[in-house]
Amino acid sequence: MPVSLDVLGRLARGLVHETKNSLNVVVLHLQAMSDKVERTLPSERAQDLGRHLHALGDQAQRIDRLVTRFGALVAQSHREDGPCDLSALVADAVALCEHEARKLRVPLESEIAPGVVAAVGHGALEAALVGLLFEAIDRAAVREGRAQRAALRIELSAGGTLSLEGFAPRTDGGWRKRFEGRAIGAKIEEGPGGRIALRFVPLAPPAAAGG
Repeated sequence: MPVSLDVLGRLARGLVHETKNSLNVVVLHLQAMSDKVERTLPSERAQDLGRHLHALGDQAQRIDRLVTRFGALVAQSHREDGPCDLSALVADAVALCEHEARKLRVPLESEIAPGVVAAVGHGALEAALVGLLFEAIDRAAVREGRAQRAALRIELSAGGTLSLEGFAPRTDGGWRKRFEGRAIGAKIEEGPGGRIALRFVPLAPPAAAGG
């Protein structure tokens, strides 16, 4: 019997909780190891090991962020509207799809400007974006007569424009309805060659807003 979405959501919440607990332990031990290395080893050796420990810590934080995003998508528990780090959200959506793209040998490229903040519906936007990415990957993978598949490219500009190129979405406009129906606050445009643009209005950073 197929597992219901409700059951999957509950499983996802449990998986996220347990994974984050384990990651917290990993991070604490990495920090303890880093402190011990600095105290007990010569400076050059400590710096060398410190770089490795720092890299492990970065990956632990990345896993924590991706697991949180996964739980939000599956459990539908992250629907609030308001200021959102669009750069991190897009980067995480791409990361969630990278494995599937590699498996199907579809090149997936991205260029994401840091620090872009916009007022959107967090879970709605990411769910729609991940859905579009998977749809594009599947469509690119089944094209016939192509010795080399064209890359799917995702670019987020500092001005808040999210451009998707090479996607060739279905002509029924289903992808557009997913975005428009969730009121995520973006102006949607289509261009030639499978180009889609979602134009957000970035929020000014606190320092600029105060000045």
